[in-house]
Amino acid sequence: MCSSCRSDKKPDCESSPPAPQPCTESGSGVIKSCSTIRIYKLDTSELYQFIRSCSSSENPGCFNSKPGYKTCAQICYTDGCNSAWTLHKHPWLFVPMFVSVATLVYSTLC
Repeated sequence: MCSSCRSDKKPDCESSPPAPQPCTESGSGVIKSCSTIRIYKLDTSELYQFIRSCSSSENPGCFNSKPGYKTCAQICYTDGCNSAWTLHKHPWLFVPMFVSVATLVYSTLC
């Protein structure tokens, strides 16, 4: 199961991905993974497109994809691993986290 979206069709794909969905079967012996792909313009280093998807690749890293663009892929192997976990999706976690950090800082300083 992987989160799947493209920034050209879902502009908030990077910050607010959809819930992970089952991937289509690729056949036996094919590695099942999830990917997070960023495509950058080479001349400006500006993010051109962001993609989350199911993948059968096991080759993370960056490479020049088409003229003028660099593609960087992150690959992971557990269900939902390419879904963003962000604090704005779980604001109720901020208070206990803040209290824990404040307590740790206070106990270190005193």
